[in-house]
Amino acid sequence: MIGPPLSIALCGLGPTGPGRGDVREQIAWVRSRGVDAVHLNAAAPGVRARDLDRSGRRDLAAVLRRSGLRLGGVDLWIPPEHFADPAQVDRAMASLMATLELAGEIGALVNGPADGSVVGAVLPESLAADHLAALAGHAERTGARVADHALPPRQATGPIGAGLDPSACLATGVDPVMTASRHARGMFAARLSDVSRMAGGGRVPVGSRDGSLDAPAYAVALSTGGFEGRLAIDLRGLADANSAVASALRALGHSGPA
Repeated sequence: MIGPPLSIALCGLGPTGPGRGDVREQIAWVRSRGVDAVHLNAAAPGVRARDLDRSGRRDLAAVLRRSGLRLGGVDLWIPPEHFADPAQVDRAMASLMATLELAGEIGALVNGPADGSVVGAVLPESLAADHLAALAGHAERTGARVADHALPPRQATGPIGAGLDPSACLATGVDPVMTASRHARGMFAARLSDVSRMAGGGRVPVGSRDGSLDAPAYAVALSTGGFEGRLAIDLRGLADANSAVASALRALGHSGPA
């Protein structure tokens, strides 16, 4: 297989998709695709930090372990403007901090105490310095890290660093392969996603005929550049999760059952 080890991100799976919104069934579906890690969706019912007490987190970690899956990361895609809006920033910060706690606890139970679980988010460039410092301090205490998927990629400072989403790059005229080559070593997270070359440029499965991403070149750039995380297959905006995962796996030379 080409590139870093893979994970499947559950964000984008709706109530009519695989697992029909039930995280335990979604985890079983990920395992059936021949991928051994999952990115949890921290905005989903039953996975939100406020929905899971300590016992619930242990139960979810046990489901992952029984399924033979690693925790690839946790996603929390709060609109970045919420972090810049005085009326919404406190709630956004509280949600992100709670998700760091969730990721740290589940990551330690599933992957081991030195896991350094990653929470994917998008932070605004205008995020106040005191809020950034508060995030960094909370991340240190929880043992988790924040992967900021904003562009240009953030220089890693302690537990806050860069994440990379090719779709976001392509939509703004940025070369994701070149960006991966330049920033892979300090990058905390990377997605596997694509947009159409056709007018409108909506998201399409990786490996699509009309896609824009050179998936093998992107994956190689991450590996040779020193990226050490999981490459998350991103299903947001895609209608058929099964075919999207299969297409992405084929694009990277995966020989699994998908």
